[in-house]
Amino acid sequence: MSQYETDNSWDALLSPGKSSSYFRTEDLPQLKSPGPYCPATAWWLAELSRLIYRQDSDENGANADGPTRRKFLQGIGAEETAFISQGGTQCALVKLPDMATGPIHILVFRGTHDLRDWLSNLNALPVDWPEGGKVHRGFVEALDQVWESIVVALKEAVRDSGSILFAGHSLGGALAILAAARRPPSSLYTYGAPRVGDTAFGLTLQQVPFHRVVNDCDLVPSLPPTLGSMRFEHTGQLHTLAPDGNRQANPVGDPAERATSGGLKGFLEDLTERRWNEAPKPLADHAPINYVARLDRLRLEGQS
Repeated sequence: MSQYETDNSWDALLSPGKSSSYFRTEDLPQLKSPGPYCPATAWWLAELSRLIYRQDSDENGANADGPTRRKFLQGIGAEETAFISQGGTQCALVKLPDMATGPIHILVFRGTHDLRDWLSNLNALPVDWPEGGKVHRGFVEALDQVWESIVVALKEAVRDSGSILFAGHSLGGALAILAAARRPPSSLYTYGAPRVGDTAFGLTLQQVPFHRVVNDCDLVPSLPPTLGSMRFEHTGQLHTLAPDGNRQANPVGDPAERATSGGLKGFLEDLTERRWNEAPKPLADHAPINYVARLDRLRLEGQS
């Protein structure tokens, strides 16, 4: 039985780093070789994409309330070998316990966290990508803030051998996609990520095993909207997660259409029905805990 429960509260959506409970399972699943979609890998990277929101200290250097990220990782035999923060962009390199194929390093990006992150989200003018196509300018500028430090950290991981995976939720997923286009990882998993670039940019990721996980009514993957010449498209293999615990790979129809099918009127009606006590479904489906909860159920039920 899963130890995770769906949480449609505003805190779960807007302040995921406040959680004080992670890796809620007695028997941690073992990651398999990177490449094809793996339920255990999807769960691990979703939980790390949730953990990265937790701050080990505030902007004044004061310790966070409760256990730090490093403390949670130590509890499962993992290690945060690097934490990079510059401007409004944060990411961490996590080394998981030795697997059958050797250690696994995961570069995980934090999603929208403060006003600077929101400004990155809104700065959606398309700019040229060196390898082809156009991409979201705000996302590129956010990645550029930390890229040199990432390169250094990844060199250390390569010396340690083993596989390198990239992951992230929301804005973190967008940054992971751009990072993978610059330095292809063994696998890439994103959760509720927005659109990053156009079709030509997507072609630059064809050789990356890319798994795009989306809760079926999550609103964020429908952003930024297609307007005039700004035609950003998703890439990677789509995996939709339904509330009943089913996963569909490359389903017919875009989940973004379901997230926006009710329009503004439906959104406000949902919000009113919940009496503002809970986030409406298109937003609640975006909460990191609701990705982890669905993936944990799938994993325990043995669904591939």
